[in-house]
Amino acid sequence: MPEPPSRYSGAQKALHWTMAALIVTQVAIAIAMTNLGEGPLTNTLFELHKSFGLTVLALALVRVAIRSVRGAPPFEPMPDWQRRAAQVSHAALYVLFILVPLVGWIATSYCCKPVRFFWTVPVSLPIPDAPTMEAAGWIFRVHIGLAIALLAVVAVHVAGALQHHFIRRDRTLLRMLPD
Repeated sequence: MPEPPSRYSGAQKALHWTMAALIVTQVAIAIAMTNLGEGPLTNTLFELHKSFGLTVLALALVRVAIRSVRGAPPFEPMPDWQRRAAQVSHAALYVLFILVPLVGWIATSYCCKPVRFFWTVPVSLPIPDAPTMEAAGWIFRVHIGLAIALLAVVAVHVAGALQHHFIRRDRTLLRMLPD
């Protein structure tokens, strides 16, 4: 097995921070689109949310591919329980980066065809149409539950990075920052 890299690549860092920005944007859009009344702005926000979600899914798949080929730098020295927690939280992040947008895509393909990527390319999944919007409701509830789980794991991830930076004073956060 090849030796792990000593640092994250520029591509890994760019993907990390691009996805972080997109996920923060997705949360803001989701809150706005579900709290505004019907209208053109709400429709635009729904379309942006779907397209950004598909972008997150694509970037997550690229990120998994790069990490499986290149690997990641070893953890800084820490207690075993923290290392295990970091491994579990990173695995959960990757799984949720894929599941949250995938379930959203399934839900919108079921209820709200056509699904288009930024109003242009049709990307609806080949699944039967829902008889009613309410029939797709359970899929949207799964999407929302997974999104909340993702936000919880992201909060733990950020707290861990800050703990390493400000309390442990190691290089965990620094190695993901741009050079």
